[in-house]
Amino acid sequence: MAPVIGRLPESARRRVADVVLRVAPWVLVEPVVDVLGWAIATGMRRLRRPGVMRARENLTVVLGSEVPERVLAASLRQYYEHWVSMLRMPALGVAGVSAAVDLTGVENLPSDRSAVLVSCHMGRYEWGSAALSTAIRERTGRGLLGVARVFGSPVTESVIHRVRAAGGNSEMEWVDPSARSRTAAALMTRLREGGIVGMMIDRYSVGATVEVPMFGRRVALAAAPVALAVRTGSALLPMTCWVARDGRVHFDVHPEISTSGTVPEVLESVAAVFEKEIAAHPEAWHVTSPVFR
Repeated sequence: MAPVIGRLPESARRRVADVVLRVAPWVLVEPVVDVLGWAIATGMRRLRRPGVMRARENLTVVLGSEVPERVLAASLRQYYEHWVSMLRMPALGVAGVSAAVDLTGVENLPSDRSAVLVSCHMGRYEWGSAALSTAIRERTGRGLLGVARVFGSPVTESVIHRVRAAGGNSEMEWVDPSARSRTAAALMTRLREGGIVGMMIDRYSVGATVEVPMFGRRVALAAAPVALAVRTGSALLPMTCWVARDGRVHFDVHPEISTSGTVPEVLESVAAVFEKEIAAHPEAWHVTSPVFR
C-alpha cells in the first residue's frame, strides 16, 4: 500500500492523508491498536526483517542471554503500537492524551533556569512528550523545543505535525536534526532565554557522539545535550517511558544529572539511568538499528 501511495501525485497523497486523519483517530480505539500492533509485529518476526534481527541483537545484550520470543514479540508490538497509536491522538485531544499518561518527576524541572531533557526510544514517547509539553506549559508558562527526525516526505511531515499538535504538542516546536548549525543555534537561543529543550540521544543524533558503557558494551550517545547544558548553565535531566499491561503510558522525568565532569563522564551518568530503566522494562526499548559496539 505504501509504495502505491508513494507513486501518487502530491495533491492525491494529501487527500489520502486528510482521509486517514479524519477516520483513523475514531477507528483506532485501544483494542484495535493492540490487534494491529500484534499483527504487524507477528508478520515482521515471521519475515525476519533486518530491523527485527537488530532488535533481537540489542535485546540479547540487554538480557545477557538469548532473547525469549515473548520478549522480542512484546518489544516489536510496542514499537508498532507506538506508531499506530499516534493516530489516536487527534480523537483524544490534549486533555485525553494527558489523562492517558502517568507523568512523574515534573517537579524535578528547575523553576529558575533553563533545562535540557534527554530521552531514548522507549514506550509511547510521542504520548509522553505531548503530556509533558502540556504539563510544562501549565506549570511554568514555557514552551518545549524538541529535536525530531525529519521523514523526508512533505505529506508525512504534515500528518505527523498535525497528529502531534492535536495531542498536546501544539506548543512544542520541532527542529530538524539534519540541519545541524541551524538546530544548534535554535537550541542555544532557547536555553539562553531560560527555556526547555528536549531530544533523543540514542538515535538521529545532532552532531558528534561519544561512546559510553551500557550493559557491558559501548553505545554512542549524542554529546550535544551535555555541551549545551554546560555552555548555558542549564539543568540536564533524563526521561524514560514505558507502557504497563493495562495500556497506561508511564513517562518519568528523572532527577538532574551533574554536569561538573567531562562529557563522557556526564553521558555515563545518563546511560546509567537508561540502563536501569531498560533493564526493568526491556520490551519498552524498541530500537531496530545497531546500537552496541
